Amino acid sequence: MLLDHPMSSTFYFKFYQAILNQSMHSKLKNNLIEHTFKLHEKRLRKQAAMGIKQGSNSSSSVDGGDGGFYS
Repeated sequence: MLLDHPMSSTFYFKFYQAILNQSMHSKLKNNLIEHTFKLHEKRLRKQAAMGIKQGSNSSSSVDGGDGGFYS
């Protein structure tokens, strides 16, 4: 097919889109990792402020009892 020939503009556009998508995926992944780490730090600070020992699995003492992952 002529449109997918390596010298066609469609080929270069698809190649550009693939690189752009890979770059966007990488940025989103890094943002997710950073956000997750910040939430973890927030949780640890909250636990420390409430005097909760690390390793306690009581949901009512960690997240206010609403069952949420993080408050």
